[in-house]
Amino acid sequence: MKQQTIKVPVTIPVGFEAVELDKSANEIVCKEILKPVMERIKTLDDVFNENNITGEEIENMFDNLSDHFMYQFIAELICETLNEGWQPDWSNSNEEKCFLWFKMSDSSSASGFSFDVCGSWYS
Repeated sequence: MKQQTIKVPVTIPVGFEAVELDKSANEIVCKEILKPVMERIKTLDDVFNENNITGEEIENMFDNLSDHFMYQFIAELICETLNEGWQPDWSNSNEEKCFLWFKMSDSSSASGFSFDVCGSWYS
């Protein structure tokens, strides 16, 4: 007797892709197809949502500290989110790094702190 094969239609939700068939549970495991980070992250609330944290929780974390500590944390959270966890490898000379270069003027100058150049280099 010849073994019969059938096709069973499965609807995978929009924005997801099938990654695994779990035969023991008769389920298809799907994962979300993420949009590029620059399409997902447009606002500070998007950054908070991406990191499962609220603005209120951040304010509570820094409740007894100067505001600049909270803003520094938020700036670093934005960078980490937009870099999607990527960290520069300072020992890898083949990996390009970018940095900003600022100029400080003496106190008699009106400008004080100004942007000078943006550099791109290999370490």
